[in-house]
Amino acid sequence: MNKTSTRLSTNAATVLSALKREEKVEKFPPKRQYDQDLDVLRSKVSDSISSRQEFRTLALALVKKLYLPKPELLHQREELGASTYAWVYSACGLSGYSQALDYALLAFCVILAHITRVASTSFEEVLRLYSEGIERLRTELEHSQTRCRDETVAAIVTLSTCEVSQS
Repeated sequence: MNKTSTRLSTNAATVLSALKREEKVEKFPPKRQYDQDLDVLRSKVSDSISSRQEFRTLALALVKKLYLPKPELLHQREELGASTYAWVYSACGLSGYSQALDYALLAFCVILAHITRVASTSFEEVLRLYSEGIERLRTELEHSQTRCRDETVAAIVTLSTCEVSQS
């Protein structure tokens, strides 16, 4: 093993391990924070109509942390970033009632947290929320008043993205 000349007990593996820990700390806040964010989303997903926009704003904030490129990285590819991730902003900016969209956004947030391992989520929860979103989408598609709404289309796009993220 390679040892440092100033500290014989330190080797390359120890240094690399410490650097990886520092990198993870800088990259994501502690798990507690993401668990708290998800708890707030879980509690608001089935709240009254008055908190719908608050729920979607909170979902967008979490998606920004976990999924969207950081602004300092985006300036190099502004056109790509603007068009590639526009669906997230559009979906979260919709104000119409749609349980399918809200459950799809919650499922997407939980999937992102699960994939990035920044929260205490399980694969069973991912599947349960995804299935709940699909069931609510099916219900909205069955009704002529909701099947062609922007919120329903946004739920389809979000759930489709969930499928890609899970594979």
